[in-house]
Amino acid sequence: MQPAFNTFSEFIQMGGAHAPFVWSAWGISVLCLLLLVWHARATRQQFFREESARQRRLQAQSQQAQGQQQQESSS
Repeated sequence: MQPAFNTFSEFIQMGGAHAPFVWSAWGISVLCLLLLVWHARATRQQFFREESARQRRLQAQSQQAQGQQQQESSS
């Protein structure tokens, strides 16, 4: 079996006409994958920030309700 390209340079050039289409497709695919990873990480961080704020808010409301109950029971 003969390899399609004898050198790495020939592989990169791909006979001239095909190279721009092939390498642009590879580039766009890699860019899309990188954007997907970036978006997933950003969304995850946003979720944890919002969840942390929600937990703090719920804890503050719970403490406020307990304080009101203690005031009512001591009066």
